Amino acid sequence: MIKKTPEITVPLLAVGIFCIPIFLINLLLPAAPQTSWDFALNEFVDKKLFGLTGFWSSVFPFSSKVTANYIAITGPIFASTIFCKVHKTMNIDPTQYQTHLFARIIVGIFFTTFITLFCTLAFYLTNTDLGQSTGRFANLFGRNVLFYSIYSSGMLILFFLIPFSFHRLFFYFPRLMIKKSQEKKRRSHSK
Repeated sequence: MIKKTPEITVPLLAVGIFCIPIFLINLLLPAAPQTSWDFALNEFVDKKLFGLTGFWSSVFPFSSKVTANYIAITGPIFASTIFCKVHKTMNIDPTQYQTHLFARIIVGIFFTTFITLFCTLAFYLTNTDLGQSTGRFANLFGRNVLFYSIYSSGMLILFFLIPFSFHRLFFYFPRLMIKKSQEKKRRSHSK
């Protein structure tokens, strides 16, 4: 049995390097500012960065606000860095796109638009208090620092989908369509 190489090899070390600060912020910073350094950081986040944005928790407002700003700032950097590392080793099998390529492009347009708008809205234009959320899992993520850190790490990883979907939609699929078109022309000329 031939083992198929994975299409995407995720660099776990790089993901960890970006996600570890989320855990450190939430474990080391207090729930509310207490020292002069905490108050200075809080003022810096409010005045120089995004302030109250993204997914935060009113149960531990200070550390979660810093975490949300960390995600908003490093999300695009994380996405670019991970995508560049993944792109070097990407092994896309073009045979999986031999059928329904146009339908995949349409789905790709909707998905890319959705994920880009979601990240822009959720991380830069609005704020969501997970500490006041009513869902069973929302309370879990908004009331426990460890689960909030895991949730926030997932939200950071979500940023990776943006360059990956843009690559597929605007580079890989068009190149594949051109290649298919050229192959059809060669076949028609050889007949």
